Amino acid sequence: MKNIGFLLPLLIAAAAFGAEAEPSVDELQGLLDVKVVSAASRTQERSDDAPATITVVTADDLRRYGLRSLHEAINFFSLGMVSADPLHAVEVGSRGVLFTSDFGNHMLLLVDGHVMNEQWNGTAYFEQGAGVPIEFIDRIEFIVGPGSVLYGSFAMLGVINVVTKRPRDLGHLQVTAEGSLLPPQGIDGAPQLRWPGFGGTGRISLLTGHETTLAGHPFEFTLAAEYYAHRGQSLTFRTESGLTEGDGERTWAQSWGARAEAGTWGGTTTNSWWTQVPSALLKVRWGDFTLWARGALYARGAPARDAFGPAVNFDGPHTEVDRWANFELRWSKTLSPRLEVMARAYFDLYDYRWRGRSSSWLTYGSGSALPEGADPAQFEFETGLDGNSRWGGLEVQGTWDWLGDGRFPLMVGVDGRLRHFDAASPFSSDGTLFETNGVYAADEWQLAAYAQQRARLHPRLTLNVGARVDMQSAFEPRVSPRAALVWTAPWEGKLKLVFNSAFRTPSGYERLAEFTTYQVKNPALRPESVLTGELGYEQRLGRHRLFAGGFVSSFTDMVTFEAAPEELGADLFWYDNRGALLNLGGHLLAEGSLGQLSYAASFTAAVNKDANFDHAELVASPTWFGNARVSWDFGEGLPRASLVSAFSGPRLITAADATSADADGNEVGWDAASRTIGPQVELRATVDAKVRAVPGLWLRGVVGGCLTPFSAYTAGARLAPDPSLASSTPIQMPNSRLFVMMTVGWSLDGP
Repeated sequence: MKNIGFLLPLLIAAAAFGAEAEPSVDELQGLLDVKVVSAASRTQERSDDAPATITVVTADDLRRYGLRSLHEAINFFSLGMVSADPLHAVEVGSRGVLFTSDFGNHMLLLVDGHVMNEQWNGTAYFEQGAGVPIEFIDRIEFIVGPGSVLYGSFAMLGVINVVTKRPRDLGHLQVTAEGSLLPPQGIDGAPQLRWPGFGGTGRISLLTGHETTLAGHPFEFTLAAEYYAHRGQSLTFRTESGLTEGDGERTWAQSWGARAEAGTWGGTTTNSWWTQVPSALLKVRWGDFTLWARGALYARGAPARDAFGPAVNFDGPHTEVDRWANFELRWSKTLSPRLEVMARAYFDLYDYRWRGRSSSWLTYGSGSALPEGADPAQFEFETGLDGNSRWGGLEVQGTWDWLGDGRFPLMVGVDGRLRHFDAASPFSSDGTLFETNGVYAADEWQLAAYAQQRARLHPRLTLNVGARVDMQSAFEPRVSPRAALVWTAPWEGKLKLVFNSAFRTPSGYERLAEFTTYQVKNPALRPESVLTGELGYEQRLGRHRLFAGGFVSSFTDMVTFEAAPEELGADLFWYDNRGALLNLGGHLLAEGSLGQLSYAASFTAAVNKDANFDHAELVASPTWFGNARVSWDFGEGLPRASLVSAFSGPRLITAADATSADADGNEVGWDAASRTIGPQVELRATVDAKVRAVPGLWLRGVVGGCLTPFSAYTAGARLAPDPSLASSTPIQMPNSRLFVMMTVGWSLDGP
């Protein structure tokens, strides 16, 4: 009840503008339930006043529903965003737009406001590879739609901001241990009870924080460390045989390793699917200064690579490793009742290593030189990709309140950055390096200036306008404007009109990578662009919230892989700005609580029109998707039970090649039925409870999995239809059908 005093000015204002009845207890609680966000305007504001459509997931939501990663929070909680797991790097889209194999570079990821997308390829991860312990998260803000006005590149589909806890929310010590078990899956995707073959995950995290006074100034630190490990269950893939014929039998013209039967690709995996993620995050605040540091390593192997790289030997071993070191020193101070200033210096390091083995000379041998007279069949080849990036800069920002009462604050800022990236693709066998392809490096500068004016034009009308100019050594200047108008109805509904824009600079790989006899570089690539208009209405009815909205977006200069001009060479490809999309659709959301029952459901539908009529597969996203959840709290000292689901409609299977040629050279393609996967459904049930006999101890049990056996991603040695087979269909990647998980947590400070 102590917060009611804070609400009195709001209630008096509501009465002055036509509110006739006195607010009920539920209405007051509804106002208290309004989430506060910070990423949309880089300042604290109510989510329903922010210049965007936003979903907020709290720490209690993450624990209550047994969520383990950003990927799961996106699917089970967000409005308008969707993610998909190809058993590799999770892909994220929004509003019916999802770009396959983009490694997250169309979605901006922030942790405590620090940009996590690295500067070589724009990579950001949304599974455990994000490297942020889930118990350390205070809230996650999902901001749907373009967001370059304050952040620059990568924020084309949206912004995800992870806000971590402070010591007052964390306590002196928290320890969490978690484990799960996953049964093996057969060729039809069904779970099986056979040993060996079971997989599982294990996770342990340690969080600590403290607040005190040091040299007369407030001092606090928080530290979170975690180790996550995953060993995938055995998966059985359909065997394929293939490309040549002899003596009436079909065999591959190459071998696919010791784990595959002679002449075939496929079988049962035993050791190729695994993950290890150690990570640590430190925050130290002393007076006006904040030191923020993060380190993480993401090592993994995938059972089949889909469009993420060349075909390699069946069932590994293959290894990918990402490493980060991120640092930021921030100073912020209120110099007067009207002026606040902030300056931050940041420096980030990132590197990537991938190694894959193949017994196939046909796959990797083009352009390489074996020792004279050597038989390729006697060699096992190793291909790789090495990428590095480092960047650092200084940002200065100031906020001036024109009237001193919070109604007309102006924010201006400048951000200057230097970056370096380089890459190479080595090709070797038995430790002998045959050649290094795809070598490039670049040193570039970036300078950006931005401004944002918020204005409360009337007690019921708020305006937010802003723009950002990005100047870069490799590209022409880019201007990203935004405008939002929010009107509060006398019955406390919120009508929001938003115009927004964003861009993405092409990655170093897209601009500069060259491969012998295959790919040439295109340093003249332009940034991708998107313009979006959206209209939404939100109504709160006590502790219930209803939302409906529509949107339309125009994507231009999208980067696609195309045949290069003939003057550059025969049968060569490059990346070019050939894609364009018109995207439109709408959202629906209902959420609230009735006593001890909490509920929510959201639905998004969208359609895409290929504006150039020649890139129908630029977007491979379901045209409708959503989630629903319900939770029951049995009361103080008793468990909570929750059920959550995520669902999505049909979408294209992401085969790398949709066509091939028959013996006469005629183009042959997969039929529409074999290129489409049906609706996907995932369910999860969670029970969590505090153990009253042991202060600070809590337990959680989770059972979940996908009801549908296969995803929209392909596996296999070949990704093109075989014209000699009457029913050539791509091999699909299996979904994870079933898991059981147990979590034990303990806090030194009690409940």
